[in-house]
Amino acid sequence: MMQHSSVPPGGTADAAGDIRITGSGTAAGGHYRRVRVVGEGTFDGPVRCEELRVTGALRVRGSLTADRLHINGDVTVQDSLQAHYAFIRGLITVHGNLEAERLDVRGAASVEGLMSADQLSLRLHGPARAREIGGSRIDVRDGWRWSRRPGATLTADVIEGDDVSVEKVRARLVRGTTVRIGPDSRIDRVEYDAHADVSAQAQVGEVVKR
Repeated sequence: MMQHSSVPPGGTADAAGDIRITGSGTAAGGHYRRVRVVGEGTFDGPVRCEELRVTGALRVRGSLTADRLHINGDVTVQDSLQAHYAFIRGLITVHGNLEAERLDVRGAASVEGLMSADQLSLRLHGPARAREIGGSRIDVRDGWRWSRRPGATLTADVIEGDDVSVEKVRARLVRGTTVRIGPDSRIDRVEYDAHADVSAQAQVGEVVKR
């Protein structure tokens, strides 16, 4: 693949389109094959790649598109993020939409637009928010369930999916074919098609069968 990069000391790229930033470095946006960041990296423009691995911190000044995304640390995308598979341990901040076929987040998240995935798993180790959340299967749980640390919450206006199971959620509307509302949730309205189960430790304004 063609490689577009102005990588300073600490970052290297090869003719095949692979790029590695070690320590602290900046690269131009563009099309890459594999991207690896160990330390602190910045891309000055949209990035499209087959695989992105981050251990540390990364900022993308534009959109990010990746087939496979593995994050251990802190990533900020100033536009939208699209991935086939996204595996995130840490903090993800997206100023547009976050879309994936499979999304696995264990940490914290801030998404200004829509967070959507066919399979969405979120373990809350910090505060999370999104304008709307959608997917086929949505599973949100307290990441500190077995510890004494205070848990965080997920805040969204609307959560909608086929199979929805959430806890520690603040939402105006949760809608699904089957819906489970777990403890420490505050939801104005739940709508379901087949089955709904609401914990006695949740606060729900109304539950409506569609």
